[in-house]
Formats: sequence, structure tokens, C-alpha cells
Amino acid sequence: MASTTPSSLQDISPDTLARFREVVAAPVSFDSPAEEAACQEIVASLTEEEINAVANISYSFWALTKLGDDAASPEVARKIASKIARWHLQYLGGKDVKGAVKRLQDVIQIRKDRNMELLRTCFDKEGVSPEGLEVQKNISEDIHRQLQFFRGQDKSGGPVLIKIPRIASGTSESAYITQQLFSAEKAVAVGEFLSKGTSETATAVFSMKNQNSSYTPSLSWQLGTIKMLQTLFPGRIGCLIILDAPFMIRGIFNSIKPFLSAGLRDSTFMLAGKAATDKLEEVLGDGAIFDDEGGLRTAVDVQKYLHETPFYCPYEYEIEL
Repeated sequence: MASTTPSSLQDISPDTLARFREVVAAPVSFDSPAEEAACQEIVASLTEEEINAVANISYSFWALTKLGDDAASPEVARKIASKIARWHLQYLGGKDVKGAVKRLQDVIQIRKDRNMELLRTCFDKEGVSPEGLEVQKNISEDIHRQLQFFRGQDKSGGPVLIKIPRIASGTSESAYITQQLFSAEKAVAVGEFLSKGTSETATAVFSMKNQNSSYTPSLSWQLGTIKMLQTLFPGRIGCLIILDAPFMIRGIFNSIKPFLSAGLRDSTFMLAGKAATDKLEEVLGDGAIFDDEGGLRTAVDVQKYLHETPFYCPYEYEIEL
């Protein structure tokens, strides 16, 4: 095994390896022949280096590459790149090929500048670089102020991101942004792993009951992060459910809402009471997400989530092939 293989991948099970291969073998679900042709044109406009950089946005493809597995072939790289090109083409309305190429090149540069591979490896048990330890420190700093984690699946097979109220102020801008990027990067990895490459969106559930508005990060941080996430991961939130938001939190969200993509605005629901319960049951339908009283299960051992849960898995998950 190559020395560059992250420690988190060095002892993976045959079942996990098989799942990675299954993910990259999954067909791309184009909406039409015209869309498929447009995505192929986008990929043809990229260099081989750029194609590989785009394909590595898929955690499974990246893992197979790190493992030196034959499943991470140039042909598969082009297929995965066309899948991710589709995200950006659709974000631009479905026809702007040149715009999608430019967006992908911007994504490659952002991922390089921020060394986003460290988000995947910073909690490895061995071989973490000083830069990785700094990323780890930032994530840990913010997650202890506002817990957000993945548990269970929605009805489409995608992962569910649960965020609970922020309990303290004082986080740094770097820590706040890093945790949001960590969750977004993990959403892609967990989503493709759970669904075997067939689901491309996640559901986000923000439980905001009794949230103290004085603890919320600055609006400029939130807007800057939203802009970055929509560049990196366009259209990857299929549904956003905000529960029991106090008046001030609703006001903050209304300030942010115009900056969300049209698709996300249309799939965002701010609910309470029975309406919230009904929506959760409609979208989620996974018993692992709920407690015995029908509420969200939010108890998490943060140390276990960050240091022991594989990056491509939600909390408390065991692979089933």
C-alpha cells in the first residue's frame, strides 16, 4: 500500500472497499440526452489534471485513488467529473456550459487554496500534519459551541445533518467556517456511501428551540460561508427544516434567505409543533433519527463522532452491503 495512503484508509474492511467500488460504478442520472451531452462537453473542456481534481470531490473515488485501486480509472474519473459537472450546470439553469466550466475551475482553486483534503484526514489516528492539526483544532472549537452531526438517512437515501442550538459565543471566524466546510464535505462522502452512489442530496434539520441570538455568528460570516458552500456544493441540500426558531432567529434567517439559491429557498421549511413533526416524518422516516417520544435524537459523544466515526459514515452507523 502506498505510503501516501491516509491511516484512516489503511485498515478498511473488504466490505468498505466494495462499497467504494460500488459508488464509483453507479451510473450518472442525467435528466436528458441533452444534459448528458452538455456535461460531457464540460468535462472535455477540462485538462486531465482538472478532471482528476473534480473527480476527487467524490470521497469514494479519492479513497480508491489513495489505495491505488484499479476502480479509480481515467474513464471512471471522467464519469465522476461529469456527475459533478451536472451539479453546476443545473445550478446555472441547465444550459450554460462555459459558466459551468468556469465554476468547476473556481472550485478546484478554492479546494486547493483551502487544502480541503485535510477535512477528510485531520482526525486520523496517525500521520496528521501540523496543518491538519490546525484544521482539527478549528472544527473542535466550533463543534463544542454548536453541535452538528450526521445521523440516519432521509427517504431518498441521503444523509441527515442535524444541528442543535449554539450554546456559547466566542468562536473564531476560522473555526466557524471550517466546521461548516467539514460538514459539507462530509455530506458528500456520507451521502454517496449510504446510497451506493445513487443519492446526491442531504436533508438538514436545524433545531433552534431556545437559541440565544447573541450566540449566533456574525451575519457577514454566515453570508460569506453560504456563498462559498453554494460555489463548492451547489444544490446538495435537498430539504432544510428549521424547527422551533425564536423570533430573533427567524429575523436573522430572513436576512440570509435572499442569498440562498432559488432551489434551497423553495425547499426550506420553518416549522413548529405538529407541522414540524409531520414534516420530519414525511422527509426522514428513519427510526434511528427519533427518540422514544418522537423527537430528534441529539445525544452525541463528540469525541467518538470526530475521532472514531469514519469520515464517510454518519454517527452510530454500521455498513450493510
